[in-house]
Amino acid sequence: MYIGRALLRGEDVRFLTGRGRYTDDIKETNTAYVSFVRSPHAHARIDRIYLDQAKGMPGVVAILTGSDWKGAKLGALPCLHPVPFQDGKPMNEAPRPVFCDGKARHVGDMIAAVIAETLHQAHDAAEVVEIDYSPLPSVVDPAKALLPDAPVLHDAFGSNLVQWVEHGDRTRTEEAFRKAHHVTELLLRNTRVCGNPMEPRAYLARYDAADDRYTLWGAIQNPHLIRRTLSKYVLHIPEHKLRIIAPDVGGGFGPKAYCYPELAIVLWASKLMERPVKWTATRSEVFLSDTHARDFLTKARMAFDAEGRILAMACDMVAAAGAYQSTFGALIPAQYVPPMLTGLYKTPVAYVKVTSVYTNTSPVDAYRGSIQTPTTINERLIENGARELGIDAAEIRRRNYIQAHEYPYQAPLGPVYESGNPLGQHKLLTKLCQYNALRLEQRKPRSGTTRMGIGMAAILESGGMGPSRTLARGGAKYGTSEAVSLRVHSDGNLSIYVGTHSHGQSHEITFRQVAADALGLDIGSISIHQGDTDQSPGVFGTGAARSISIAGEAIVQASTRILAKAKKLAAHRLECADVDLEYVDGQFSVKGTDRRISFADVAELAHLGSDYPTSDFELGLEETVYNDPQSFNYPTALHLAIVLIDLETGKVTLRDYFCVDDCGRVINPMVVHGQVHGGIAQGVGQALIEQIVYDPDSGQLITGSFMDYGMPRADDLPSFTLDFQETLNPNNLLGVKGCSESGTCGPVAAIGNAIVDALWDMGVRHVEHPYTPERIWSVIQSGKRGEPVR
Repeated sequence: MYIGRALLRGEDVRFLTGRGRYTDDIKETNTAYVSFVRSPHAHARIDRIYLDQAKGMPGVVAILTGSDWKGAKLGALPCLHPVPFQDGKPMNEAPRPVFCDGKARHVGDMIAAVIAETLHQAHDAAEVVEIDYSPLPSVVDPAKALLPDAPVLHDAFGSNLVQWVEHGDRTRTEEAFRKAHHVTELLLRNTRVCGNPMEPRAYLARYDAADDRYTLWGAIQNPHLIRRTLSKYVLHIPEHKLRIIAPDVGGGFGPKAYCYPELAIVLWASKLMERPVKWTATRSEVFLSDTHARDFLTKARMAFDAEGRILAMACDMVAAAGAYQSTFGALIPAQYVPPMLTGLYKTPVAYVKVTSVYTNTSPVDAYRGSIQTPTTINERLIENGARELGIDAAEIRRRNYIQAHEYPYQAPLGPVYESGNPLGQHKLLTKLCQYNALRLEQRKPRSGTTRMGIGMAAILESGGMGPSRTLARGGAKYGTSEAVSLRVHSDGNLSIYVGTHSHGQSHEITFRQVAADALGLDIGSISIHQGDTDQSPGVFGTGAARSISIAGEAIVQASTRILAKAKKLAAHRLECADVDLEYVDGQFSVKGTDRRISFADVAELAHLGSDYPTSDFELGLEETVYNDPQSFNYPTALHLAIVLIDLETGKVTLRDYFCVDDCGRVINPMVVHGQVHGGIAQGVGQALIEQIVYDPDSGQLITGSFMDYGMPRADDLPSFTLDFQETLNPNNLLGVKGCSESGTCGPVAAIGNAIVDALWDMGVRHVEHPYTPERIWSVIQSGKRGEPVR
């Protein structure tokens, strides 16, 4: 058995020895390079563009603008899941244009593309493109976007409202609050962040006039979805005329899953120039033009009875969409985040209203751990509620967990959680961290100016995505199935072609483990192929912690079909009935005899055709499966953070971090540990140092480089102490759930709770993240003055 073993990743050898092949490493002869002219204003009319001087610069091949795009009658970048208003009225949908349509709506908005013989020549020419702007007032704070005097981004809508939706039962929720023994209230801001993968976005396009066909190499995490989107909605070309290849990709996290202007432009330009065209983003362009994430403002309330049991929860959320709708930008705040707000707790009733608004900022979309927002809301409320009621923070959770026997559990805001045992995880976590001993340590007198705080967070994640037909009824313009092809070669070795893409998730080893067990083969005989739409079938691709539960299950289904076919051929060869055969460790044998044939020999027969049952047998051993998920899956995790706070400087030191995950069956423990480690590191980054900041008056991006935008480093992180609980998922053949995002969801809440725990007696009730020394020092000073901080 290979499943459950911590097998090493084969791809690490090439990465660690510098043999990875990324998009920027790919060289095509006669390649031209593109540099983009972007708006320096957050909001401005574009009165005139002067190109003559730039066109005369050395090496310039062409300069493209919105008028050229419009003249070619090409499309905009679509929102693939529009969400209507609560009353059914269509949302105010502003798709992201490839080039500005006469008005720039955020700093970095696309104005022109300069194409030249070399990258430096393209940059030099882009610098001399002159543009007459008429600057307009801007709004970057979602809380101010609907004020009467707020500047309107899209005149056709008359306001910045995207849509508003409701979830839950408002009447019953308000009734529960009126009868409650205690109500906890908080105003929480989940700040805007940038994904910042190690490899920036990069694209190389080549048009072949002989075949009237495009090839695009790109740092893309879902090639099939991007191909469909570009061909159908943007370039208006047949899908089979576009081949997308995603080679090695240096991290994705969501931002590499979406359709961007640069994608469309390099493809279009390659046809116009009749030569390859290449673009690799600078780090500043990443900050300016990649989709951002989070940016929620929430008024949240939680009602308790006298014993600390939750009676109800209510939230009024405002979500920033940015200047335009991104690929899935409407879905995340309106339909993906709200149903998860009650988390792992038995909350009888709940009500959520979400209002989405346009702001003069980069568009917003999903980023690793989109459920971080509801986790932080839920966990900050229950932790403050515990202290206000005088109940230990761990004990109040224990009283409110969904119990193992209550699964499948119908949550008040819609989802049905398929399996889980939160109390079991709770016991594991408190034992792992020696919770009672930590509380005793915390109560000991401390010398100096250091305070210790302990904070917990219970995470319920949503992975896998739901059935295609269900999402289609909700307006989705994409499928959520995933495809794999298994091809057995004549020597018995196996090639697996997958539609998902591994850019750090370790699919190469994990999928091979699944296939090896399903087919009874040596893992060394199996290879994985990905990232090429001409080679592999595919639908959606990697994202939403879905690959193992959907593509992994498809591998099992295809393996079952292959074995059934191979068994027929083996039975024919051994002159017996199918039912008389057994298959163990790559050998078919007649029960009770020594007559046998290997899987490799059967594979050779299937290819050569020298001996097979001609009546109903088709030669070859190859199967393709399109697997549509039955439902979302719901991984869970419990996190606990221990912080030390210097009262004189406000510096927060993360001393220890504990986590117990339940992601169903663990295929490869090393891989799952790595996923959780990476997720926690990203969550700690947002908790302590990461934040996209726009100037509130001018709309200028303040954090436009790593000089101003903090990223977590090794010395910001302690050694993590992890454990796992396996509660099998009954909705897929492997019993798996997602594991890649829950680590990201916990740290903002757990560290925030730990900080408030340390400073509660000073009147501190809430601190906005990132929890920088300046912010912590400020609330400490307010506490010393007797001013409660909420």
